[in-house]
Amino acid sequence: MRFQRETLARAWNEILPLAQRHHTEHTIPWSFDPQRALYETLEQAGLLWILTARAVASDRLDGYAVFTLTRHPHIACKMAVQDTVYMVPECRGVGAGKFLLWCDKQMLDGGADQIMRMVPAAHDWSSSLERMGYQFVDKVMVRRA
Repeated sequence: MRFQRETLARAWNEILPLAQRHHTEHTIPWSFDPQRALYETLEQAGLLWILTARAVASDRLDGYAVFTLTRHPHIACKMAVQDTVYMVPECRGVGAGKFLLWCDKQMLDGGADQIMRMVPAAHDWSSSLERMGYQFVDKVMVRRA
């Protein structure tokens, strides 16, 4: 598996089917509606990081992570905030952990003082993050209109 940072223009059309798969697999309780223009605005501002995991031989996209990296508005740090991370099920046992560690290294090398990751309640993989040195600090609640 090959890990790399990519542009939105390069990765968008390949990420969309995986993002739909992710949305379906995790039964996310809101409609799937990726906002390309918003991602483009974040990328143009230098805040968007798209990190990918590709099969070496075929260049097939097997996983991706999207982060924003910016100064936190009320904490004295530069924070990388995970927007999403997904690895196709058939690759989770072979490269997911390495991909997560590589993503963290990219964020830290990019200037992050802290990395914030969200874990879905329905698919709790926080024990993997704890083994990587993460700490539980918040519980996020969502109320829909």
